[in-house]
Order: sequence, then C-alpha cells, then structure tokens
Amino acid sequence: MNVYDYKYFFPNPIILIPLAILGFGVYCLCNLHNPFAPSLKRVLMVGLCCIIIGGICFFACAFSYWAQYKNVYLPYKNGNYEEAEGYVSDFHAAGFLDSGADRFTVDHREFVIGADLEIGYKRGAAYGGAINRNGLYVKIRYVPYKDSLHIMRLDIFPEKDDRSLY
Repeated sequence: MNVYDYKYFFPNPIILIPLAILGFGVYCLCNLHNPFAPSLKRVLMVGLCCIIIGGICFFACAFSYWAQYKNVYLPYKNGNYEEAEGYVSDFHAAGFLDSGADRFTVDHREFVIGADLEIGYKRGAAYGGAINRNGLYVKIRYVPYKDSLHIMRLDIFPEKDDRSLY
C-alpha cells in the first residue's frame, strides 16, 4: 500500500513572509511624501530596514529551496535514491504540542520526521502520520542530504505487520 510518494517540488509557502516584508518596505519607500506620515525619517528607515531584512530572508529561503531541489528532488527523480525495507523499530513519537520529531529505525537506518521544513515525508504520528508504532513493515525510498534521510516514497504493508514488536 503506497502511503506517500513525493511527485512534485513545491517550495514551502513560508517564503511568502519575507516577500510580504520586502513588499511593505517598497510600499514605505514609494509613499515617502505621504502627508499623513508622522516623519519622513521614520518612514525612510522603516522602508529601508524592511527591504534589507526581507531581501536577505527571501534570498536565504530561495537558496535553501534551490539546494533542496538540486540535491534531493532531482536525484530522486533521476533514480539516484536508496531503499530501506523492514520492520519499524525504536519508534519514539513527539507529543502533539511538542516541537520535536518522531524517530524510528528501519533496516539499521535512523529516520527523523516532522522536525524541519525540508522536502520529503514529514507528518508525525501526533498529526495522523502513517508511521505511528513499532512493528510496521515498510519500504522507504530516501535520499541522504545534510546528515538526514529525506523520505521520498513510503510504502506500508499491513499484511506483514509484526504484532510482537508493539
């Protein structure tokens, strides 16, 4: 049973926040001579600070997304991935309001899901994730990048579950 397959690369929508800050800075600079503005210096400083901060954050996010696209998504689409198949063991779930991540091991490889904004399968058990206990028989296609294993395809086989590992 295929639970997850990463088919399309979409950047995280959090990149809209730096774009909004950048847009507000441009708006401030375009309205320098607004008669309702309390002072020209304040509007100028706010506009410049927003443009600098928003621009730096936007380009940092864009560079990060480009790196993920080039180093994780493209190798997966070109067939350069690794596979792990076996039973889930050493499963440790993070709580619902915890900012941590779920950890588990399959075929002597440790996977971490739910902690970052990078691409791949990231739904933790507390949020309805498919990997929610020990003993699940899974087949995982993953791409290693930056000391983590990005799950790009997850297959769960319920007919092979090992009930003794609960």
